[in-house]
Amino acid sequence: MKFIDFKYQKKLNSKHIKNINKILNKNNFILGNEVHNFEKKFAKFSGSKYAVGTSSGTDALFLALKIINLKKDDEVIIPAHTFIATALSAYYTKCKIVLCDIDPNTLLIDIDKLQKLISKKTKAIIPVHLYGRAADIIKIKKIIPKKKKIFIIEDASQAHGLNYYSKKVFIGDFTIFSLYPAKNLGANGDAGIIITNKKNDYIKLKMIRNWGSITKYEHKLIGYNMRMDTIQAAILLEKLKKLKYWNKQRKKIAKFYNLELNKIKYLKINHNLINDHVYHLYVIITKFRNKLQTYLNKKKIDTIIHYPKTINKHLSFKNESFYKKKYKISEEIANSCLSIPIYPEMKIKDQKKVLREIKNFFKFK
Repeated sequence: MKFIDFKYQKKLNSKHIKNINKILNKNNFILGNEVHNFEKKFAKFSGSKYAVGTSSGTDALFLALKIINLKKDDEVIIPAHTFIATALSAYYTKCKIVLCDIDPNTLLIDIDKLQKLISKKTKAIIPVHLYGRAADIIKIKKIIPKKKKIFIIEDASQAHGLNYYSKKVFIGDFTIFSLYPAKNLGANGDAGIIITNKKNDYIKLKMIRNWGSITKYEHKLIGYNMRMDTIQAAILLEKLKKLKYWNKQRKKIAKFYNLELNKIKYLKINHNLINDHVYHLYVIITKFRNKLQTYLNKKKIDTIIHYPKTINKHLSFKNESFYKKKYKISEEIANSCLSIPIYPEMKIKDQKKVLREIKNFFKFK
């Protein structure tokens, strides 16, 4: 059983081919009308005024950080347990990265610990809506000193459509999304997008993603080549129509998993037992993680560890102040988390097989 089977998207292929042929005939491959249309519709879908398409989620986060004018000594706080792209995007700006441990119950940034890390040098906080669960942005805003401007940049790369279930998200200064193929809303290649409610930031983001230019050959800012291509936008326009339904299906499968897995005393799944979740991933926590993964592999059930290393343990950050520091909860989760299959059109027989084999494994514990 595959971890994710993209066959459920095959129904859209004929529409994709038709739309791609139109683009091929127009020869409008970069920032075509489809990009503008997707930006407009995604902004509306996400409850925002503006959206700016980019070449990837990593680039989207980098651009959001870039326009807040970070200086070398400015600090950006991120969770210690997240995908490395969150950290790399901040690293590219040459600011100082500060890691915050996570809450063992939510697996998201620990807000009590976050409050203690805020200093005079803090310029931005990047809460990650990891696995599809909402970080409490309202609570994070409340802990920021009133007289201090700290930007909140939400990394919602695993949380497309979360605004339909939670009013606590997409209310920061910027929210960024990866549109990598395996996401709840994914392109058929790399892409990303940023949403914001501020017109000036929107205009600036459009410029710096395109070599600092809006009008061809007029470059008013130092910019980058980080644009969304037209073919990916056309594909995303079709998939966006299905996102609410796909998320509904994910929640339905998660509910089915919850009922059975909650009965196993060797598993921890409390972070899944909520409404503010779009289940990009369904993650179980167990001290028997490695043995369970090996067992499920033998039963031909694919699983993935998201993520086996915390940010402080990546060799790429060996020169950073946080390298090899201890982040107790993040490291415990990295050593015990396991993602099991979940995708919108997952057959009930496959869901039952996953549950059956997990229960069989723990039967002898």
